[in-house]
Amino acid sequence: MNRLFCLLLLSGMALITISGFPCSGKSQRAHELSQYMACRIQGQGAFHSVQVISDDVLGLQRSVYDGMPCMFPDCLLICQSAESYSEKPARGTLFTAVQRALAPGKIVILDSLNYIKGFRYQLYCAAREARCRVCTVCSILGLSHNPTDSEIDLCCHKT
Repeated sequence: MNRLFCLLLLSGMALITISGFPCSGKSQRAHELSQYMACRIQGQGAFHSVQVISDDVLGLQRSVYDGMPCMFPDCLLICQSAESYSEKPARGTLFTAVQRALAPGKIVILDSLNYIKGFRYQLYCAAREARCRVCTVCSILGLSHNPTDSEIDLCCHKT
């Protein structure tokens, strides 16, 4: 993380996009990264704030992502309704929030699925237009992780 912070210091603002499947630790990494960056910018002059944008912060329901492939091979419930029409406005909300948040002296961390390469490229282009550095962090689970029934229920939106 120290190397990432040093690279971000070269510009006055930055966008960090966190990508990965549900329950792969994205939100945990976003929280850890924001805490680390907030501690590091205390004595630095280039940055003054860290903002995390997530589905929860924007009030987006998990059900808008129904229909995406599940990461657990035993879970067939999530593929029951492939309704991408609700996902497109959700991505639009995320994109608008990121564009509004990009400002000099600010580090913006986007914590969402971000599994569509075209959407990540759109974020990249918007960030480069705003003249800020861009970083994508992919959060994945190790092969040794055996999900519990509650994790599968959570990832399959059964709750």
